[in-house]
Amino acid sequence: EERFIDSLLSLLDHYNYSCTKAYTGSQAKLLLQQKNFDVAMLDVGLPDMSGCDIAEFITTSCPDTCAIMLTGINTVDTAVQAMKQGAYDFLAKPINHDHLIKVIDKAVEHNKLRRDLRTSEARFQILAEAGWEGIAVVEDDRLVEANSQFFKMFGYAREELLDYRLLDTIVAPESLQQGVSILEDDQSLSFELTGIRKNSSRFPIETR
Repeated sequence: EERFIDSLLSLLDHYNYSCTKAYTGSQAKLLLQQKNFDVAMLDVGLPDMSGCDIAEFITTSCPDTCAIMLTGINTVDTAVQAMKQGAYDFLAKPINHDHLIKVIDKAVEHNKLRRDLRTSEARFQILAEAGWEGIAVVEDDRLVEANSQFFKMFGYAREELLDYRLLDTIVAPESLQQGVSILEDDQSLSFELTGIRKNSSRFPIETR
């Protein structure tokens, strides 16, 4: 229903959401293949296919998108089935605007938590696969995660490094400045720095 879609767009625009509309399931699938969306709101009764088909497509092909089903009173069972196929939630028409915004906000937060979890799992996988190397994940010069070999190499306990600027603590100043210059030219390069252990001894370390 074009009028219904346009009214939803006006509402979401008021709440500063950036939206794209599709009038058919085929248009929706094409958009989902071309761009990442936080949320997809799907009517169960699309002109060319069931919204449940799109929900299943999102579950299998769009891990960063939450599907929210929009349903008439006679299609609640279908919407529940779509949720079993991976849809995040469903809303019965007529849509309560306040409730809609709350559900969308929760869906966006749900997506963020899922992305953070995948990132965390990837970090731990890297650490687990390279147990013989000292590896640390650093963000904004703060330690995010490291394996046990890393702490053995530098002689610190994890708690001793959490509240400090990591690179200033474990890398020789002149070596750190050289590394910064290299990264300014090409962030994809691997290079060698001079590390400083807790006992002040120095040794070469590779960064990448």
